[in-house]
Formats: sequence, structure tokens, C-alpha cells
Amino acid sequence: MSIPTNEKYDEQQNRVIKAGIKGLLGGLGVALPLSYVLHRRWPYYRSLQPSLKAFGVVLVAVPSFVISAERVAIAYERAQWNDIGELELKAIHSRDAARRSAMSLRDRAADVVAHHPFSLISGTWATSMLGIYAWVSRDPLATPLQKITQTRVWAQGITLGIVLTAAILTHGKSNKQSAPYDHSWEDIVDREEEERKRLKERKA
Repeated sequence: MSIPTNEKYDEQQNRVIKAGIKGLLGGLGVALPLSYVLHRRWPYYRSLQPSLKAFGVVLVAVPSFVISAERVAIAYERAQWNDIGELELKAIHSRDAARRSAMSLRDRAADVVAHHPFSLISGTWATSMLGIYAWVSRDPLATPLQKITQTRVWAQGITLGIVLTAAILTHGKSNKQSAPYDHSWEDIVDREEEERKRLKERKA
């Protein structure tokens, strides 16, 4: 793996920011036209307050921003591995795949939560918001303000439950077994030593 420097840190940060902006614009590019079409063709949507319509746009744009930025950050870190480090990274991925195949369903869930926390939480928040709002909108006696309040309260509760469940899963996993010893540095040193020996043999 290449040595991290301030320049590489700034480059990664710039890429993450650009990806987040692209994700945000992509989310807005979907949400705004959809809101416009609903405004033109659905009288009920037309009767909603502007703040509620803006809230619907935010539900799409914010998760798109978070997920896009997170994916680029992970991809950039993986791209920094090269030569021997890249081979070791592939070996680590193979070991991780074998380890996950032997996991129980609970351990797999904890592993997913540990590796994709922001995507999971933001996706759950957005999905719960949309689903709950569709459910509470079926009440003809509730005002738009009451509907949005109920949606927010329920979504906060569900998101909090997801966060607590994730914490319990990851904590239980850490208590069940300690982290395996990382032999990757030893493997890299061995491979570098083998490479030096091959170079000496060629020169001889």
C-alpha cells in the first residue's frame, strides 16, 4: 500500500466531496421532476404545503449524497493498494469471503452493519419515512401537519431501533470472539524478500 500523504488525503477528500455533490445532484434530478409531475397530475399532492414537498425531495437527495460519498471513499482506499500490497489485499478478501461463508446469519448481519453503517442508517431512515408517510396518509381525518409529525416520530423511532440493533450485533460479535491476528504485514515482508531473492538470482 502506498504511503499516505497530505496530498493524497486532500485528493481523497476532494473526490469524496465531488461524489457527494454528484449524488446530491442526481437525487435532486430524480426528486424534483417527480415532484413536478405529481404537482401537475395529483390534486392531493398539489394541496400539500411547500414544506412537505421539500421534505419529500430531501428524503431522496440526502441518502443519495451519503451513499455516493461513502462508495467513492471506499473505492479510493482500495485503489491505493498496488503491487505486493494488491496481492495481499486480494488474499485478505479471499479469507474474508471464506470467513463470511462460515458465519451465522447474526454474524453476517453484524459484519454488514460494521462495513456499511452510513448507507444502512440513511437508507433505513429514507425508506421508513416514505413507507410511514404512505401509511399515515390513508387517514382522512389527519391534517398534513399531523401526518408529517407522525411520520417523523415513527421514523426516528425506527432509525433509533436500527442503530441500537446494530450496536448490539457488533458488540455481541466483539465479545464472542476477539479480532483475528493480522498476518498481512508478515505476508508482505515474505513476498518482498522472495522478490529480492529472484532479482539477485537474475543478476547472478
